[in-house]
Amino acid sequence: MPVVAKSGGFGMIVDDADYAAFMRRIEPGSTFRNEIAAHSVLTFDEYDPARLATPLGMPVLLVASRTDRLVPFAVVQRFAAAHPQVRVETFEGDHFDIDSSPARERAADLAIGFFSERLLTSPCLCLDRCASIWV
Repeated sequence: MPVVAKSGGFGMIVDDADYAAFMRRIEPGSTFRNEIAAHSVLTFDEYDPARLATPLGMPVLLVASRTDRLVPFAVVQRFAAAHPQVRVETFEGDHFDIDSSPARERAADLAIGFFSERLLTSPCLCLDRCASIWV
């Protein structure tokens, strides 16, 4: 089934703005197919990346949008409040805008700063002790 579809269509995410933003991510000549396994619809509501990240004991950078329509910012804030090692930074835009300018460059700059700070303040390389998650 389609990952994303225009309003009135059929897909995992059905929304004109999300469809347009998602399709902008696809480079000309790409072999990407707008498809996902149909059984994914049965587990979509249960998907919770926070549950997978909870055991992380290392510093974590979350880059999220306050206006994300797919991942409410309140969810990001609750996760960060429950985990003192989490830093939240924001970008302007919606869910899929993180892959386009200027949000992509902002997220990259934030990640570089985060990892640089960790490398400068840690006696050893932190690459196995840091996580950067773009929401």
